[in-house]
Amino acid sequence: MAVEMVPGTMCYVPDETHAWLQAQVISHDPSKKQVQVKVLKDPPHVLAESMRMVDFTDKKTVLLMSGKGQPNASIESLPVQNEATNVDDMITLNYLHEAAILYNIKARFLTQHPYTYTGDICIAVNPYQWLGELYSDDQHLAYQRLGRDELPPHVYATSVAAYRSMLHDHRNQSVLVSGESGAGKTETTKILMNHLASIAGGLRDATIAKIIMVNPLLESFGNAKTLRNDNSSRFGKFTQLQFDAHGTLVGAQCKTYLLEKTRVVTHEPSERNYHIFYQVCLNVRHRLTLGPTDYNYLGPLHTSAIEGHSDAAHFDKTQAALDRIGMDAATQRALFRVLAGILHLGQIQVEAEHCRDALAKGLYANVFEWLVALVNASLSHASRQKHHIGVLDIFGFEHFEHNSFEQFCINYANEKLQQKFTFDVFKTVQVEYEDEGIQWNHVAYADNADVLQVIESKLGLLSLLDEELVRPKGNEESFVAKAALLMKDDAVIEFPRTSRTQFVLRHYAAPVLYEVTGFLDKHKDAMLPDLATLMRSSSASFVSALFADPVVPSPATSKRRQHSAQNRVQTVGVQFKTNLSELMGTIQATNVQYIRCIKPNAAKSPTSFDHAMVIAQLRCAGVIEAIRIARSAYPVRQTHVDFLGTYGMCFPDILGRTQSSRDLCLQILAQVPSWTAPVHFQVGRSKIYFHARVVEDLEHRKRQYLYAKVVLMQRILRGCTKRRQYRRKLDAIVKIQV
Repeated sequence: MAVEMVPGTMCYVPDETHAWLQAQVISHDPSKKQVQVKVLKDPPHVLAESMRMVDFTDKKTVLLMSGKGQPNASIESLPVQNEATNVDDMITLNYLHEAAILYNIKARFLTQHPYTYTGDICIAVNPYQWLGELYSDDQHLAYQRLGRDELPPHVYATSVAAYRSMLHDHRNQSVLVSGESGAGKTETTKILMNHLASIAGGLRDATIAKIIMVNPLLESFGNAKTLRNDNSSRFGKFTQLQFDAHGTLVGAQCKTYLLEKTRVVTHEPSERNYHIFYQVCLNVRHRLTLGPTDYNYLGPLHTSAIEGHSDAAHFDKTQAALDRIGMDAATQRALFRVLAGILHLGQIQVEAEHCRDALAKGLYANVFEWLVALVNASLSHASRQKHHIGVLDIFGFEHFEHNSFEQFCINYANEKLQQKFTFDVFKTVQVEYEDEGIQWNHVAYADNADVLQVIESKLGLLSLLDEELVRPKGNEESFVAKAALLMKDDAVIEFPRTSRTQFVLRHYAAPVLYEVTGFLDKHKDAMLPDLATLMRSSSASFVSALFADPVVPSPATSKRRQHSAQNRVQTVGVQFKTNLSELMGTIQATNVQYIRCIKPNAAKSPTSFDHAMVIAQLRCAGVIEAIRIARSAYPVRQTHVDFLGTYGMCFPDILGRTQSSRDLCLQILAQVPSWTAPVHFQVGRSKIYFHARVVEDLEHRKRQYLYAKVVLMQRILRGCTKRRQYRRKLDAIVKIQV
């Protein structure tokens, strides 16, 4: 049965360019599943007052509305607008759907409110400007002293919630910060950690100052300019802030993931290598015999400057941080010599360019790993640690025109995190329903275990990649052929017939087409043994230490097992799978807070809001799925008082009774036999939960009631007017007769 959309209803209409536009229903033909709407003027360049016909039998239209890889045939009505706009917590919206989320976030962004809640989730939109008043000392204190609902949304509320939960519940905490490049993850993480530091000891404390200085240090070695972001993190980072029994911050430990090693040897023309190389070139060029030339690994130095970013000034901060973590001057010189050596290595013209570049990548990766270990040795105080708050700053879901092994690993990580996120959202809904005293077993959600099974099972994609590496003539085509044979019945993976080196994986956010050419090299990513041996024999003790021999297996281990173990260790995918499992194990044992960072536009403008870009990110961040879960059974909810205030007028006989608001609500809902609980609605202790069709029916009744009252008022007014006219005429006639 189609849901009737009453003319005059304010709604949203799907749009191929702008995702959703505000509109008003003009007419609705349920039999044809068509709605005629008038588009309102938003965005400004959209032709206002234009008429559109929305056909729910059109696959393209339904696909736009469903926001998934395949259309939802059950869509028969347009999402309705809320009367409330620019709300702090979107869970309070009567109509909570994709379009409502989009326009609420937009309204807040354009009024310089970058933070918005969706229940326990904090959505942080990059404002592309520093809003200093949001991060003042007064704000630091306000969020420590007052409750979450007493202040506007802020990441400070998230950090305070984690800190208080750690102290009161005696449980470790995690804050997961995610989003695409340029969404503001790194800045959000720094803001969050600064606030935690101010809560737990004050920013003037020497230990805390050291922890804060580590962020720019790792940025110098792990961040770079990309097409999307001038300071893009090219690695994932999980920082555990260590607290003693009194809640004082005593130390920290950092774990890094998936450093983008290929950036050391190649990057897009308008991008840069890692910041540290440019810092070294500008500041210690003469000491390291770096001439005033361009370097193959860096590109033209005169065009590599970043607007508003001083490599010279940042180098001073880098050196100050190195001093702070206890690195002496001699070690710093050795470190900078290795970085200079990498640049010189790129200038050597040899036929074996692949080996040269592998050595450069290996050197830099080992330097980065060594630096992180040094940071941990300087900051970590496990003996004093009672609890920790982990802050995860990791790449968001990626879906580009060309997707390779890097995107595969990143999206694998996001699938693992999404599984945890979905479970937590479901658990939150369950707790709410239980608190309200209503049934919750009607809520269902789609688990992504099938996608993870395809990736990480014994016969999954990672295992098949390992098998191809062991085979003497293993190649990507053989890998795809085996996967296609083993996974032909899996609905989440497809293999295009037009290519032998591609597959499509249906991730939670969107289907992604992967090109596997180069997968095996990137999966193995191993330096030739001769090169590693050469580095270990270096006369420079700093370099030889970077390539120290790994731990030798126990003599009891068979040669076959040693060889197998060695192969497994060498593969990036297996290493990442192991690291990811450890990370998820750590997170599973904590109470988790979520921050989803959103990039509002590609122009880095503080006043521009790209509908399509934001919607894509909301879907990739799992926010839309969280909403679907939260409202899957009952997409609309109202308090008893709001319900009576909105619809009670339609039932005046019931509204006049002296009973509790809950009882009055039950009596109103009982007036319509076709509405049955718990299928169409449930009445909780403080709220009513509705199916969408119940609300549509109520709105229709309300409009009919108001229409009848308006007609009655018009009739009374006309009668009053006619009587006045009659009396005036009668008085005039009497006067004439006299």
